[in-house]
Amino acid sequence: MTIRDKPVVLDTNIWIFGLRRHPDLPACAQLLERLGQLQVILRRQLLQELRANLSESELKILFHLLKQFSEKIVIGRRPRLRLFTNTKVSVVNLVMQQ
Repeated sequence: MTIRDKPVVLDTNIWIFGLRRHPDLPACAQLLERLGQLQVILRRQLLQELRANLSESELKILFHLLKQFSEKIVIGRRPRLRLFTNTKVSVVNLVMQQ
């Protein structure tokens, strides 16, 4: 199974742990490194959650990623989505399916 050709929403925790490069969840950072291979939907509510939970330096990194992959990341659209919420299982499986 691949999700590279389908729009996805990444859970808030994937963004947070990935930006922070959490040592127990390296797959989150690996996933963010592969944003250019995905079609990501970033809902406005999720963006608000990230603004509330990330430091100023983390937000700068986030906005750099959004700008870098602007052709692959859509902010605010609401299509039918496959939502990955179980960070440990889904992200690891997703990253390993390269």
